[in-house]
Formats: sequence, structure tokens, C-alpha cells
Amino acid sequence: MLFFKKKKKEKAKEAVVSFSRITIEFSGMSHFYEVEAVSTDSGTEVSRYGRHWGDDARYLEGKGVCDTDEFIALLNECDLIGWDGFNGEHPPGLLDGSMFRLEAIVNGDRRISAGGSGIIPGGISRLGDEFHRIIEE
Repeated sequence: MLFFKKKKKEKAKEAVVSFSRITIEFSGMSHFYEVEAVSTDSGTEVSRYGRHWGDDARYLEGKGVCDTDEFIALLNECDLIGWDGFNGEHPPGLLDGSMFRLEAIVNGDRRISAGGSGIIPGGISRLGDEFHRIIEE
């Protein structure tokens, strides 16, 4: 007699349908910057801020605007909601590395938080690159 294991149904990924703000801080031994996206009536405003070590004040380095629907599609391609709770602990023996911290408010009041040191979720580099592309256009 053969027994067949029932295939588990794949849980549908939750999608971003709206957002109000997304902030990602990137830091390392020689750099510290923050990128931020804010949803407005006229599109998504994307900004890059710098900071000096030891100073909490941030200064604007660049700003751009893009279509909100296209930006939301990017967030879903990068699986932003899947990053919620990500904690990439610093690997033993890694002397240097990049760190990040992400805070987002999506789908009304859903908060997404993630962070890591030397270990990052897949897609975050692409999202950071897209932030920079929008600012440079």
C-alpha cells in the first residue's frame, strides 16, 4: 500500500498595496546614510540623507520623485513584507561589514521592522539601488 503525503498549500504572500513611509539606514566603517520614501498625492518622494558620525542631525544629499504604483510594484518584487522581523546577527569572525535598519509603514498601519549586520535579506540591495536611481534621474 502506498501513502502519499498531501502537498501543503503555499501561503499566498501578503502584498504591499499602499505605504506611507519607508526608511532604511545603511552604515559601515566609513559611511552612514539614510534613504527614505514618502507617499504623497503627487507620487513617491525618495530622499537620501547623510550623517556625520556622532551627530544625530541628518542633511539632504538628493531627492527624486517616482510613480507610486511602480514603487509599490518594486516593494513587492523585493518582498518587503517578508523582511518583517528579520534580524541578521553579525557573523562570528567578521571584522567589518555593512549594517542596515529598516522601518516601514504599509497597508494602513502595518509596521515592518528589520535589521542586520553583515547579513541582509535578499532584495534590500536592489531596493537601495532603485532609491539611488530615482534620486539621480
